[in-house]
Amino acid sequence: MTLQPDSAFPTAASATVHTFQGPLIWKPSMAKATHKEAIVLDASLPATEEKTLTREVTLHGFLNAIIWHRIDVTDCFVIRSKADGRPLERWVEWEAHKAYTYQEAGGEFADLPGGDWWMSFRYQLEEFANRIKGRK
Repeated sequence: MTLQPDSAFPTAASATVHTFQGPLIWKPSMAKATHKEAIVLDASLPATEEKTLTREVTLHGFLNAIIWHRIDVTDCFVIRSKADGRPLERWVEWEAHKAYTYQEAGGEFADLPGGDWWMSFRYQLEEFANRIKGRK
């Protein structure tokens, strides 16, 4: 059985959640958000053309993230004519992100505490304790 509630948000054009009832060997849970089309500034294009971007973010395995999870980011680019909106060129760029610790996530999170053995709840508990104790 699949549950597919669709929602619309001010910052995203649509969102869909897929889940299941049954054994873990079935397709894992999934949440997907498709963002509204946005115009991307590109100085290399002639004044008669514009570039747009539609981003879709998919979170796989959110119900059983300790076993497996992945975040897919799909960017759909279109170069179109400003005069009539006719698409001139299309391409898709795709990235998958997966991190089980702050160190794997890198960037501003790299120095935060954590370990391979921590479950999602442990990270939530750590942040809750930080807020209660007034730590950043």
